[in-house]
Amino acid sequence: YTVSVSHGVDYASSLTTAKVSTTDFSVKLTPLTRRCSKLTFNFLPKDGSGITAANITAIGLTNMTTAPLTGSLNEELPLTGIGQDATLSLGKPTIPDANKPLEQSISTIVLLRNAGVCNLILSVEYNSGKAKTLSTPLPANLAFAPGFHYTFTVKMKGSLIEVASTVQPWTDKLFSTDMGG
Repeated sequence: YTVSVSHGVDYASSLTTAKVSTTDFSVKLTPLTRRCSKLTFNFLPKDGSGITAANITAIGLTNMTTAPLTGSLNEELPLTGIGQDATLSLGKPTIPDANKPLEQSISTIVLLRNAGVCNLILSVEYNSGKAKTLSTPLPANLAFAPGFHYTFTVKMKGSLIEVASTVQPWTDKLFSTDMGG
């Protein structure tokens, strides 16, 4: 069996050879394995920037894996021979805390990606002014691996942006293999 997965799809898989028998109706399932990566971008003004309002109208990433990826069921999605020339639009972030209207955030799920050039592109209006398009490269050695959550903190200061990142296993425990008996 094969699967076809695009950006924005949370694809995880699990496979077991266990079967229901006439004497035992329970089957122990193996835990689901995530096959994509999760990205979170947190945007905030840099201290002393003079930014009193920030309206981020668009966020994008360049040189992303060309979608869809097709692979064998319950196996890692293949990247061999796959282009990394797609531009991915992430949309518009939300304000997670009404008491902090300058802090914005967006999360998405992306296909795997080999290390290489990748740029973060923002369209933002500061202090109700004219929209600016800002771009900054992400580290060239950054690869998006299956089952990892990449969090980027983007500090904005006029036409400059600073990006810091953390990488950790994607463990939000949204899945359960318990089928209720």
